Amino acid sequence: MTIDKIKEIVETETRINLSNPSRKTELVYVRALYFNLCREYTMHPLEVIGKSVGKHHATVLHGIKLFRDWIDQHETKYIELYEKLDREVRKVFRKETTKYRGRDFYKTKYAKTLVELRDVRNKHRNLKKLVNV
Repeated sequence: MTIDKIKEIVETETRINLSNPSRKTELVYVRALYFNLCREYTMHPLEVIGKSVGKHHATVLHGIKLFRDWIDQHETKYIELYEKLDREVRKVFRKETTKYRGRDFYKTKYAKTLVELRDVRNKHRNLKKLVNV
């Protein structure tokens, strides 16, 4: 899934240009939905997500926080819009690939790999002590 495809889906469904520099509530909320979708369905860093709409990585972080802390709990209209956008992105996403398993899967896999690495380092250290190297 590419950021451009997600942007196209969001702009088509909402009829809003995400690159518009306005700070109107509606535009800020829709951008927050877009940032959250990009974060969930792509592995791109915040900087790249922000550049796609002419914003900095800090704006992306703020948008994701805004989504999780406010929109997701209080803005029914935008919750419904997000669910609709999410369904559309999933449709396109399924057509493109079946290999991607989601950000949480990779976070868990990365954490397990780090634990395995620590274990191997400890075993290596203990073996060096036994051999007196």
